Amino acid sequence: MNQLSDTPNDVSDLKWLAYGSKTQVLSYEGCSDGDEIMRDASDEPQITDAAVTKKKSRPRGPTKGIRSKPGIQRVLAWDEWIRPIGRYAGEYKIYCGEISRSKVSILYDTWDDVPEGTQNTLWEDAKREFGIEEDVLKKRDVLTTCDKRWRDFKSRLVTRWITKTRKGLTMIGDHT
Repeated sequence: MNQLSDTPNDVSDLKWLAYGSKTQVLSYEGCSDGDEIMRDASDEPQITDAAVTKKKSRPRGPTKGIRSKPGIQRVLAWDEWIRPIGRYAGEYKIYCGEISRSKVSILYDTWDDVPEGTQNTLWEDAKREFGIEEDVLKKRDVLTTCDKRWRDFKSRLVTRWITKTRKGLTMIGDHT
């Protein structure tokens, strides 16, 4: 049975052994154990165990954050309604979230409880990083953005780890 036409049509009846660029049929229904057929691996579909070939996905790791770029000044543009626009508007919002998470404790109940000194530190960091000129309206926008990003972060923490209402988990006390 060295001819290709003598092989079965149903691939599920075959037992394959793959090595190198050749694939060998060990046995199939209607074929004795001594019969072997050599084929090119590209001609036939590969039969493999799904559990072996399934690649395990990695969980998300920590974010790298926005790195300060020494020598490159990122200047944030503003529109007439004091909203950030332009090339660095997205990075500005991400940066506000990062500094809010790192410098404002989650133990404060509301943004109004955050000390004025901490808020001024956030303003100075954003001003330095994005070349924002001293302006009361822009300071208010920066602190409002930091407030929103901090509240979103705190809400995610409570939802995922305290009340455990994230997808796939049950509520505390629900043991069904």
